[in-house]
Amino acid sequence: MKRMMILVMGLALVSCRKVETNPPPAPKPVPAAAVTPPDNGAPTANELEVEYLSTNDLYGKLQIMEDLTDTPPAAALDVIGRLFYYEEDPAVREQLLRTMMDVDGPTVAKRKLLEEAIQPDIPLSVRLAAIDMLDDLGDKRARPALQKLRADPNQEVRDAADDALHDLM
Repeated sequence: MKRMMILVMGLALVSCRKVETNPPPAPKPVPAAAVTPPDNGAPTANELEVEYLSTNDLYGKLQIMEDLTDTPPAAALDVIGRLFYYEEDPAVREQLLRTMMDVDGPTVAKRKLLEEAIQPDIPLSVRLAAIDMLDDLGDKRARPALQKLRADPNQEVRDAADDALHDLM
């Protein structure tokens, strides 16, 4: 089922055109958890990050995202957070956030990345997806970030934030 969803998302992403881009910030240091080799011989999150950054193939990136969900959660979340900033395609950035939601990791790390993904310098489609994911996450600590969006110049963002805040009550 997971592979089917990734394939469907891949097909949807292929048809998307790049609309907005943001320059990636300076790379963050790789934590020790990301380079610790797993016992089963599968690639580490750090190795998958390097592989992701070295490919322009959308299907390859989608497969790497899926593989990241099989790495230790803390390492996967660290790598997904960095890849989110390196990635320029808004549709792929949304998929990185969806992949993050599939990782069995701490809610705090997910909430922090989603709160960063709702900032005004992020493409609108990514912001709206992140607001929905904050709602799905159900972490009431996201309320202050969502309340700030009530003053956003974009009506869609304000409406999505209001809906999420209502659900988090």
